Amino acid sequence: YVSNKVDFNVLDNAEVVWVDFATENAITVQDYECNAKKILRIHSFDAYSEAIKYIEFDKFDKVIFVAKHIQDYVVRKYGVKNSIVIPNGIDVQKFPIWEHPKNNKIAYAGYLSRKKGIGELLLIAKSLPDYEFHLAGKFQEDDVTDYMQQLPNNVFLNSWQYDLSEFYKDKSYIINTSLRESQAMSVIEGMDCGLKPMINN
Repeated sequence: YVSNKVDFNVLDNAEVVWVDFATENAITVQDYECNAKKILRIHSFDAYSEAIKYIEFDKFDKVIFVAKHIQDYVVRKYGVKNSIVIPNGIDVQKFPIWEHPKNNKIAYAGYLSRKKGIGELLLIAKSLPDYEFHLAGKFQEDDVTDYMQQLPNNVFLNSWQYDLSEFYKDKSYIINTSLRESQAMSVIEGMDCGLKPMINN
């Protein structure tokens, strides 16, 4: 499994090499001669990145996407012939359905950034003043961090949550405002806890 750094000793002895994300690591693995089968998984993030332009897809035995619309985009743009869609999965035992009366609390979990649609989320919050928006996450851009110092009264900022099931316990909705998210894990996990998803398409 390659995600942070390529270990050539591992490549030499592996039967299968799984590369997560179409990054510089994927380029290194595609060009490295070894006997292992090479698998590349592409997410929405890297489907629109600069690095994907340098991927030679035919050097991988299989290219995996987690969502059909991301597969369609990359196949159309780069002519990938050896791809399939395998959706993300979760351990449903970790996300029990929480029983409580429906309320006005909307959860968001993840990075607080432009690519996640944080600006759109704040506009929705301003347009729905009777709902509470509970955001759990981390900032990725300094200007977004500065912008979010003045939040609408119905937006509540929490730190990154390592137990999302507990965070979802008293919420009724889960929102995803990303314009390109392939398959948001936080939404799947929230749905498994019984939250109604608020997503575009």
